[in-house]
Formats: sequence, structure tokens, C-alpha cells
Amino acid sequence: MFSLPDKNSVCVFHKIKQDGTRKAIGTGFFFMEQDLVATARHVMEDHANAREPYALSIQPSQSLEGCLAVECAYHIEQDLAVVKLERRYPVVPLYPCFGTNSGFIYIGFDPPTESMLVRHVPTFSIPGPWEGKYSTTFHFEWDGPINPGNSGGPLIGSDGGVAGILIGVSRQVESSDAITSSKVRARAVFIGPLMDLHHRLKTDPDSITLIDVPFT
Repeated sequence: MFSLPDKNSVCVFHKIKQDGTRKAIGTGFFFMEQDLVATARHVMEDHANAREPYALSIQPSQSLEGCLAVECAYHIEQDLAVVKLERRYPVVPLYPCFGTNSGFIYIGFDPPTESMLVRHVPTFSIPGPWEGKYSTTFHFEWDGPINPGNSGGPLIGSDGGVAGILIGVSRQVESSDAITSSKVRARAVFIGPLMDLHHRLKTDPDSITLIDVPFT
């Protein structure tokens, strides 16, 4: 039996243009604390490297209020990031999964429908090694649809904790046509590296690079 988290625990990253329009760029979730959001590293990198003058809004799913970010920490080997917010928010943060059965539940924002998706992932596999930007250690994959904006969403175990975080599609999928296919292999990182990043942030911040968030 799966226990889904509070709906405000999962949030959406938006780019906000100068004219006030906004575009969802990824999913995130409050992790361990009420002012710390976890997401995929590439969501933050893509945003920071954007040529257009964007601002960043981290919005809980049921709130109209944007959350401002003040700094970001990247994992050195995995496609993971944690974002420190300017203040605490009245949400119930997610905690690590300590046991699960019957697979996982994936939660992520879906830009085409502008709603949160909830999908069951009954089985998964461990990918073979490949050379790429990030280490494949701690990765797992499953067959299923995935859209831009889903990255950074949590995989919830049957105990209600986070078992992993979605980072995108397998590198074996190259074309954009394949990415929209129902035969896509989604890829995630187990929770261990995210726990390590959080631990270092709290106990030894000098061991990681804290990046000021210039787009607030």
C-alpha cells in the first residue's frame, strides 16, 4: 500500500520572463527541511545558462506564491541538486525511503496538461555502464512515457519515502521522436547520493560547491 506525500511537498520550477509569462522547466520536492528543494542538476544548469533574462520561481503545487532561491549545491557525480530557499514554507518535506514493495510511485509536473502526474512503476532494471557527463552508479531505469518538465520528480516507495529522483531518459534514446514515445526508458538515481549531498550541506559545506543563484 503506497502512501502519497502531501501535495504541497512536490513543487514546480518555472522560468519567468520579464513580460510576466512563465514556463515550467522541471519538478522538485521539499527534502528533509522546509526551505530545501531537491531537483535534477540539469534543470538548474539549463536555467542558469539561459540567454534570456529569466527569474526562477519554485512553486508548491497548490500555492500561487513563488518561492525565491538563494543558493544551490550540485552533486559532483550525479545529476542532482539541492536548492536553498530564502525562507521556510509550511509544507511537509519528504524523507528517504527505508523500504518498498511493488515498485514505486512517480510524481512529476506535466507541462502539456499543467498538472501533476502520478504513475506506478512496478518494475525497474539496472543499466549497463556508459560514458557520459554523470556517473551511472546508483542509476535505475524503467519503460514508460516521460516529458520535458518531469525531471526532478520523486519516486515514492510504499513507506511514503523517496526512493529515487527522475533525471530524464536513458542515453540510449537519442532522437526527440523517441523521447515522446511510450517506449522510452526513463532513468532515475537512487536516494543515496541525494542523502549524501544533504549531509555534506549540513555538516561540511566546504566539501561541496555552493553556487549563488543569480536569477532571483
